[in-house]
Amino acid sequence: MSRRNWDKARKVALLRQRGSESISGHATPPAAFAHHVAATAPRPTATRPTLPEPIVIARWWRNRAGQAVVVRLGDYHGRPMVDLRIWFTADDGVLKPTTKGLSLHVRHLPQLLSAISKALAKARELGLLDEEEPR
Repeated sequence: MSRRNWDKARKVALLRQRGSESISGHATPPAAFAHHVAATAPRPTATRPTLPEPIVIARWWRNRAGQAVVVRLGDYHGRPMVDLRIWFTADDGVLKPTTKGLSLHVRHLPQLLSAISKALAKARELGLLDEEEPR
């Protein structure tokens, strides 16, 4: 057994003993670890709808240089994704995507919505946005 495997086995044993901490800072008690392992075990594949082509949800101009922000729903290797990306106007006048953007699994949409709502409320509280601005 290689050193890497021993390190991994040691980390798993520590997680079972002490629990873990999620990215949001919530502690997972050790008793919940067994449930977590069972929850992350491979599940039978359910038939989910797939999108033959991405669906554009929203598009708006970012600046006068021909850049736009595009929000799309699509698939990536069979997984449903939401894609927020900057697109630029090419020399031929067609919008093309840049590498600057954010792609997330659709299960993260509720957290993204919550975060953006909090950012909007904070920006209004600080006076960074006028109340009359379109939503």
